[in-house]
Amino acid sequence: MLEEFQSCSKGRAMTQMHQKQKQEKMNSQDEKEKRRQERLAQQLRQNLKRRKEQSRKRAQTEP
Repeated sequence: MLEEFQSCSKGRAMTQMHQKQKQEKMNSQDEKEKRRQERLAQQLRQNLKRRKEQSRKRAQTEP
């Protein structure tokens, strides 16, 4: 009976550990995706700023 309980609690601990690892992996992937989104947003802002500046310069030089 005690042996049965110990093996059951071991299995539960393993499952909890596995779930924790899965959760950590998900969190890691979420963080990675968040950083990717932030990087893309930053690139878009820089491109927009650059294009706006180019357009402004072009407008100044054209008659």
